[in-house]
Amino acid sequence: MPNSRGNRPQDRRPQGRRPQGGHSRQQYEEIYSSSSRVPRKRKKKKLSTGRKVLNAFIVFFCVILAMAGGVILYTNNLLMGSYKPLDPTESIDFSLPSADAEDLANLPSVPEVTALNSDSEVLNILLIGADDNGNSDTMMLLSLDNRHGKIKLTSFMRDTYVSIPGKSQGKLNSSYAGGVSKVIETIERNFGVDIDKYAKVDFKCFEEVINILGGIEMTVDDAEAEQINIWAPNDTPLPGGGTYTLTASQALAHSRNRTSGRWDWGRTQRQREVVEATINKLKTSANPAQLIQIANKVMPYVTTDLTPSDIYSLAMNSGKYIGYPIEQFRLPSDNNVSEASVRGWGSVLVIDDMEKARDDLEAFIYGDGAPEGSAWDSNDRVR
Repeated sequence: MPNSRGNRPQDRRPQGRRPQGGHSRQQYEEIYSSSSRVPRKRKKKKLSTGRKVLNAFIVFFCVILAMAGGVILYTNNLLMGSYKPLDPTESIDFSLPSADAEDLANLPSVPEVTALNSDSEVLNILLIGADDNGNSDTMMLLSLDNRHGKIKLTSFMRDTYVSIPGKSQGKLNSSYAGGVSKVIETIERNFGVDIDKYAKVDFKCFEEVINILGGIEMTVDDAEAEQINIWAPNDTPLPGGGTYTLTASQALAHSRNRTSGRWDWGRTQRQREVVEATINKLKTSANPAQLIQIANKVMPYVTTDLTPSDIYSLAMNSGKYIGYPIEQFRLPSDNNVSEASVRGWGSVLVIDDMEKARDDLEAFIYGDGAPEGSAWDSNDRVR
């Protein structure tokens, strides 16, 4: 599946090659090209079953990929309405939020990479979740690894301190003010991975999917139940911790809860749990009529440079992809991050060793396992 974005501007992709050896660090070569390059082999590292790096909008994209061919043909007009190729000449003027100069002086500089990693058997799709105000709330890289037969999900924490090309340095989610192209450029130049496609999803379709499915079963604790009751006041209150079939509004409230443990870390974990439950119900309970209904509800909220033929091709291989195991990774990883406070920005996540982070990401996406310390175990929750 070739990249449909056309020729990117000269400063869109880094030139040259990183000094150290790599599996496929070639200038401007698209990930899903016909290249026969083989990535370097890494020692396999077992990924804990508790490591979950799903985010609150991944289900909607998984729905698209999982649809049968007839459903895709039925929704062709909807897909055309969602198709929006990136304009390589687009330039959005924006400014980074102001911050205290003294605090910024204490943070390390983040050099940009000089080449991008790619593999002919790996398709990288950047997924961007937008909130009700149009802000980027979640960024995840979905990698379809046909070399190893896996689906790989890399979550980028929005408060990560990065270099924003053409500006200076700031939080990763600040790059969204420059548009999707700037987000892609920021991730590429900081982490050295070539991004082939993108899909942006509005959170409004989250409730639509769960409503169609008739709710999802979730286990929550007392504090989480209390927050659900506060933010979903029109539903029957939960009496306390336990296992319930949550309504769409309750599930959305749960996924956005930042107060019941580990703040944003806890919130993203709850998002992953909600979405995993949704995906499992889609796999086991959704019928073709429901998939068509979901497509009609979801597609108006999706913007992507995947063409209808691209999605049709992915759908035709959905049987294969459904059989792929899902592996997860997160940056920053637990063993390579420090937290700093910047007046004007609040808390930022500083990657201690950026070269290690880039190597870890390369090993995860193009290798056959995930580095240790990439995420916390599910039993490590703070209640």
